[in-house]
Amino acid sequence: MKTKVLTEKIKRVLRRILSSRFKEIDVKAIDSRILREHYYDWRLTPNAPSFNDVFTIKTKMNEAFNDILPPDYVVNQIRNRYGLDKKLIKKVEYHNNVAIYIITALVGHNDSLIINDMMTLGYFLACQGPVQIVNGMSFKELKFEPLSQNQTDDTESIKSVNKKLYHWTPSYNVDSILKDGLIPSHKNTQFNFPPRIYLITSKTTSQNLYQIGFMLALNNSNENNTGDYSLFSVDITNLDDSVRLYYDPNSSIGVYTNEPISPEHLTKLVDHNFFNNNIL
Repeated sequence: MKTKVLTEKIKRVLRRILSSRFKEIDVKAIDSRILREHYYDWRLTPNAPSFNDVFTIKTKMNEAFNDILPPDYVVNQIRNRYGLDKKLIKKVEYHNNVAIYIITALVGHNDSLIINDMMTLGYFLACQGPVQIVNGMSFKELKFEPLSQNQTDDTESIKSVNKKLYHWTPSYNVDSILKDGLIPSHKNTQFNFPPRIYLITSKTTSQNLYQIGFMLALNNSNENNTGDYSLFSVDITNLDDSVRLYYDPNSSIGVYTNEPISPEHLTKLVDHNFFNNNIL
């Protein structure tokens, strides 16, 4: 019983650490007056539709063209629609990508409103941070990315410094991986990215490799998750030319691809249970 309680405490701490990696806006550093002014149900915000209202136009057209609007324009649209203070919304450019962070008051359905509006503007919810409480008011940071980024092909650069990459997977996926290889997926409880395969560079340390696996296990909500994970190495020296590799802007040791990787390039290295063999 004591061990189980300790494990739950470790899980909670690591979840907070994982979530804090994506905090771009510190709510506690924002003037409390600004927070109070925005702590209400945003459905009450006056936003009478007009012909120039991009949200109205897009809704009527059922987002037929799936436009991805410029980030500066999106920031201004969201600020104008909800009267947001500039400290509650932030555009961040990194590597070849861009993201928009928005602090939402957890009142009514504010988070759903923002998510729907951002989708209308061509941006999806990539991840969300932990609840931040200030003077009894609850806020959450939402991170949005364009439905498609201007990806720069990093394949040659990645291959020049890595002969292999690594990939953690729940052990219940091993049989299908050995049979069919790695298939791009978006089933991830921490992120909502389009289908991808996430890989880890060979330049990472064994400690980082372990921590990544542990955090994946902790954030896996699948009912079959017992903490059992398997680590694969991926030989990238002879990958099919259609498999293009990209640096992950959210991680200095991360790489991803949008294409399947066939089983002949994969080797299962080790099995590990992160819930029963914590070495923290």
